[in-house]
Amino acid sequence: MSTKTGDFDPGAHIYRVGDTANMPDADPQQVGNKASNLIRMTRIGLPVPVAIVLGTELCRNYLESGTRVPGLGEALAQDLAWIQDYTDTRLGDWRRPLLLSVRSGAAASMPGMMETVLNIGMNDKTVRGVIRMTGNARLAWDCYRRLIQSYCEVVHGARPDNFDRVVDHYIEAQQLSGQEELDTHTLEAICNEFLGISAAIIGKPFPQDPAEQLQQAIYAVFNSWMSDKAVKYRQLNGLEHLTGTAVTIQNMVFGNAGVTSGSGVGFTRDPATGENSMYIDFLFNAQGEDVVSGRRTVRDAVKLQDLMPALYRQLEDIKERLEKEYRDMQDFEFTVQDNHLYMLQTRIAKRTPLAAVQVAVDLVNEQLVDSTEAQERLRG
Repeated sequence: MSTKTGDFDPGAHIYRVGDTANMPDADPQQVGNKASNLIRMTRIGLPVPVAIVLGTELCRNYLESGTRVPGLGEALAQDLAWIQDYTDTRLGDWRRPLLLSVRSGAAASMPGMMETVLNIGMNDKTVRGVIRMTGNARLAWDCYRRLIQSYCEVVHGARPDNFDRVVDHYIEAQQLSGQEELDTHTLEAICNEFLGISAAIIGKPFPQDPAEQLQQAIYAVFNSWMSDKAVKYRQLNGLEHLTGTAVTIQNMVFGNAGVTSGSGVGFTRDPATGENSMYIDFLFNAQGEDVVSGRRTVRDAVKLQDLMPALYRQLEDIKERLEKEYRDMQDFEFTVQDNHLYMLQTRIAKRTPLAAVQVAVDLVNEQLVDSTEAQERLRG
């Protein structure tokens, strides 16, 4: 039952990914390009964490009102309850806390133009719950310090160097090669410093209520639709007809859970040459933002194949299934948590002109497209 306020019913624009009985059509105009592809991957049996999607109409309503979407919190509650039941976790619970990512997703791909907040739900209480649930204290404190920083940057416009200099100080003082070597006690100390920085930026203590964290992250993603860089991107790429972003709220999986975890991005074929061979960037013990932000050197793809051959073969199988579903070369994002693979995104891959010709020829030879369609793609 949806919650209706005035003439606009926010509950009618919230969708579930992973609820096989009630998944929506994969219409990018309705659920955004990111969620559309999550739905398609789920339907072909790929491992996708469950999620709920706030449709593009909610963003349009928010931008028109300029403040908030009346009734959104109440409408969202029943879908959050579904994720909680599915995962056997609870938002804010001190024993088995649910942690969420909040990501943007326009109807057309706009990589890097809008905002993301990971680890929503971490606070002084749930950090202990994550330790109880996983037995991994380093993971818990690492997630908490990441949330504090990203929340302040995305929701309150804080500069990254407010936080980066604290991390850099500990790395230098302990003569470490990078943040992945920070130990549990150091990460707890960093969290305490981050909480002080956060209070100075926000003007009050860091929000301990996961529902407040979630609401503010959602509105920050809506606001990022009108950021200077997002507006300019739409102007340069002929996307001015788009009128809002969807928001995907997804059960967190943790690439920073230890030596058998990590995050990566990949192409189903080489984007420079078109060779029919996977091209992967991967970081062990890292979250996705580490890979795409440019803050860390991405260097672990060969180690992934050597140390996790079965998982790498699973990726090769997924490569084939993605290309069969989309009939084109794909650019995908994935996380490995404790040797388990999760798919977080896929989209049509950008490629060089040389690669475009090679991919078109190969797709015809592999009978994924006919020659007419291949030629149309090259002209486009």
